[in-house]
Amino acid sequence: MLTSIRAVLLIGALSVLVSSATSVQTSPLKRGLGQEWLSWTPAQRTLYVGAYLQGYLMGKTDGCEAAVEVFEQGKKITDLEQDPDRMCFRHAKGYSRPAGAYARLITAFYEKHPEHRNIPVDYFMLLFTDSSYKTLADIEQGIRKGDVRTTF
Repeated sequence: MLTSIRAVLLIGALSVLVSSATSVQTSPLKRGLGQEWLSWTPAQRTLYVGAYLQGYLMGKTDGCEAAVEVFEQGKKITDLEQDPDRMCFRHAKGYSRPAGAYARLITAFYEKHPEHRNIPVDYFMLLFTDSSYKTLADIEQGIRKGDVRTTF
């Protein structure tokens, strides 16, 4: 089941990339920035964020498993809550909101602030981790204070 979900997300992400590559060839849109994002449908935006979240989760899982293999090999585990893999996973950054919520927030920002469409989509995703979640107002305030980057 997990393999089929990954396959669907991968196919969806590739579809978004192929369709965006076509639009990139016919217009001067820069990849991963606001103008390109706004040229996509809401479904394409949500699919992109969903693929980002799935890739992030897979990377986090693989990273924690690799750390356990390197640093905890052969150690007995008596308390599952102290399992190094679980501890690593709990401490790694995470996302708990649905993909559509993040996609709508990015869209709202780009629509409200055309002067900041040079901020990459991936940078917004870093602002949305559970440990440092930013609302639209937080991002706007962060820009005014210089805490949120606007040049890349």
